[in-house]
Amino acid sequence: MDLRQDYGYVWRPSVVVSAGWAPYQVGRWVWMAGDYVWVSYEPWGWMPYHYGRWAFVVSVGWCWVPPVHGAIYWGPGFVGWVYTPTYVAWVPLAPGEMYYGHGYYGPTASTSRT
Repeated sequence: MDLRQDYGYVWRPSVVVSAGWAPYQVGRWVWMAGDYVWVSYEPWGWMPYHYGRWAFVVSVGWCWVPPVHGAIYWGPGFVGWVYTPTYVAWVPLAPGEMYYGHGYYGPTASTSRT
């Protein structure tokens, strides 16, 4: 799928996902080496959760945006964490988004994608 205007080429899962599917729902977080690591139960889940980012595009839904050539590195899961006295939640971060804490996230000053 080509969304070059915003992200370049992207990938969208089309098999084994339901209408209300969103990233980081089918799996679990595991504490490993000092960080929470996302372990997906989806058969295709390793690459898109640890390399690149997920973005929601209104016209097509959730899409995986691969990292820019030369900027490929592994991550435990690209999400922003939200903590309250009664729950813990997370939100997928799109390319160029950074999590600032307390539920605030958005684009960084940089235009580079991760």
